[in-house]
Amino acid sequence: MVFIRKVISRGCAYAQLVRTERVKGKVKTNVIRHLGPWGSLSEKVIQPDKETSFISYDYADVNALFKISQELNLIQLINNNTIKSGGINVGELSLIIIINHCVDPTSKLQIGKWFSRTYLPKLLSISPDKANKNSLTRVLDYLTEERIIKIETQIVKQLEKLFNLDKDCLMYDISSTYVYGDKCTLAKYGYNRDHVPEKQINFGLVLSKVGKFPLMHKIFEGNTVDVTTVCSTADSIKQQLDINTCMLILDRGMISEDNLVYLDKEKFGYIAGLSKSCKTTQELILEAKNFKEVEEGIYAEETIRLHNGKRKKYVVFLSKEKQKDDKERRDRILKEKAEELNKLKERISKGRIKDRDSIVMKIGEITKDVRKYFDARHDKNKLDFDFSLNELKLAKEEKLDGKYVICCTDVEMSAKEILLAYRDKDKAEKAFRCIKCFIKIRPIRHWKDNRVKAHIFLCVLAYLLEKVLEYRLELNGLKMTAEEALNELSGIKMISYNVGGEVIDKVAKIDEKQKLILEKLGY
Repeated sequence: MVFIRKVISRGCAYAQLVRTERVKGKVKTNVIRHLGPWGSLSEKVIQPDKETSFISYDYADVNALFKISQELNLIQLINNNTIKSGGINVGELSLIIIINHCVDPTSKLQIGKWFSRTYLPKLLSISPDKANKNSLTRVLDYLTEERIIKIETQIVKQLEKLFNLDKDCLMYDISSTYVYGDKCTLAKYGYNRDHVPEKQINFGLVLSKVGKFPLMHKIFEGNTVDVTTVCSTADSIKQQLDINTCMLILDRGMISEDNLVYLDKEKFGYIAGLSKSCKTTQELILEAKNFKEVEEGIYAEETIRLHNGKRKKYVVFLSKEKQKDDKERRDRILKEKAEELNKLKERISKGRIKDRDSIVMKIGEITKDVRKYFDARHDKNKLDFDFSLNELKLAKEEKLDGKYVICCTDVEMSAKEILLAYRDKDKAEKAFRCIKCFIKIRPIRHWKDNRVKAHIFLCVLAYLLEKVLEYRLELNGLKMTAEEALNELSGIKMISYNVGGEVIDKVAKIDEKQKLILEKLGY
């Protein structure tokens, strides 16, 4: 039996929703929820002459995200760029999918059940049965690539109004998500960051420096190499974000000579890591002698050189911790490989391997990734072989340990400013991790190209809502991730009472941490 009871604590009256049940012959009372101070609601609900029932809805987390979507004018922006005759509009159906990805990602088949458990139907004035698999799947067909670009462009303008957004410095990175099945033409086998032997789709994000908001995204076939996406993305940045130039922060995997020439020609600035395998990078590292400490354990030497007719600052950084880790890792691997080679020699001496070609092949397999460090010598008259470490190459490699080079087109920036700016690229990696693991972009349960693109777009918008929530908390002095905040808010329910046909809604009791989050959000 479920009922509301009145309790007195420290002279004040409070209402509790309780359930009684018989356990081993004894009646046990459990408190389901604290309803707050005893007042007009409790008095109205407890009416002996009227039948009373209640339903509990997930409330505070979905309500916070709904309010953020209103600030971004998200539903209206989507509706303004899509045309749908009859039924629930595209913006509202899209928002249902977006918020679901933020709080409880599930398939389109299961979203309807989740939707009915939340307070969203009342917030959107939509009957729960209208958000079904068919309507949620078909809505993807209205989000064409051309419309998505228009929607993203208008969202950026809204962000500029809300947060005085600065587009002078942007981050760009690329990741992938795997796809099941063979029907999606975008899905190809390529470099798989998730180490899953499935076809994949690559997608890139352009993030703002302030707030780390996703301003635009790009989708590529799964076998597209990262470095080949930079020039087309730079063009899209200019057109879609309506800017003539900006500073791009790029990972070293994005850098090639052709890309640098193109960015210089298009008047883009950049802060870019350079690959250690590059001859110029190695020269800079080996020439660096006068390191100065820029922060604890990190040292730097700056030099300015002409490149493509422009002065650029090259900074060689030395991390003492990374230097130690690099050497220890290499020494451990070389020790393991030397032990494997000695075991191979032992097998040869016992006559277990009698074919020279097999021996050469096995040496190659053992030293596959570290071949440059080993010198192997074969006796023409014997099957056996000898090996030793190449001390010259080891000595050169040790000089590279813990060092990396960053190129910056702004020669006025200090080494520390360049380092701090470059570290921001890690936020892009965290964005992909959030979209994959928390928002759960995968598995992609679609195979039509347009639906796959729309699905990725809605996942990016889900990440945008989270970043706006997180940034709003940060602006008001509360350092907390969106995941942490939403997890706390998920505990706040809306209790909907039906008293003789009259519906009365009341938010359940809020603890101090939840109250603080809501205050910082201004909700």
